[in-house]
Amino acid sequence: IIAACKKRGIETTLIKGQTRYLRDMFVNHSDEIWHLLRDLNIRELKKLHIAEYARVIRGMGMKYFQEELIVLYRDVILDKNPRNYLNSGKVEKFIRYHAMFISIYLYHLNTLRYKELKLTDDYVNEILKNNPSCIGFSIRNYIDPLTQHILTRVRRLTGNPIIAGGSFTPFIDMKDLNKIFAKGCFDYLIIGAGEFAAPSLIETISDNKEPKGIANVFYKKGSGINGNKVEIINDLNGLPCPDYAQFDLGLYLSPERVLPIQTARGCTWRKCAFCS
Repeated sequence: IIAACKKRGIETTLIKGQTRYLRDMFVNHSDEIWHLLRDLNIRELKKLHIAEYARVIRGMGMKYFQEELIVLYRDVILDKNPRNYLNSGKVEKFIRYHAMFISIYLYHLNTLRYKELKLTDDYVNEILKNNPSCIGFSIRNYIDPLTQHILTRVRRLTGNPIIAGGSFTPFIDMKDLNKIFAKGCFDYLIIGAGEFAAPSLIETISDNKEPKGIANVFYKKGSGINGNKVEIINDLNGLPCPDYAQFDLGLYLSPERVLPIQTARGCTWRKCAFCS
């Protein structure tokens, strides 16, 4: 999408939460997790199945808690030495801690109704700082609660058009579009391939026009949802070379830097429920 927009002269800024939020969680904002964990009572801790962990870590203190997370993040994410990457104990611990911290954040968002959290507000502030004419969210699965929180905050703080798309869209039941738009807090949804749809939609929005006829684009109109036909891209050679210049390529959970090469898209059978 970045390369497709660049080809049309549209400037883009990438804020890559998929990699950065792990660094924020384990390094930059571990103090927030500590305070959220410390503030939970024993009943809440038992409900989250982390009472024993909380008892031990509170006894160790905040400094030990933060240092442990920094070392774990360094060994699993930053240090590409196979001796660390293939250490199943460290990787499993990292995944276990990640799941536990996510449950703490979601409990504060969904049950305790927290409105502000540093982990998510950093992304909101960075989005607003760039003063974009359009804001796009690429969503891999149905909108998770942390992404939903960011979307809701961005919608509350700006009137700029919000576009959503991503690999979750081929699984959408068209009968649910009204519900998806209502929950998602976005104005436009690109279903399927976005390399042609996204830049065309951005240009149309800039011209204050309705995106009639732009394939794969669905949008709010009055109390309903308007949409255009969904098309696939048959000639991948017509797409620009992907642009990864703004990605944090060293922050993925991988022992080597990996870039995908797509030689085909789609499938002639197209019936597997798990495949987008």
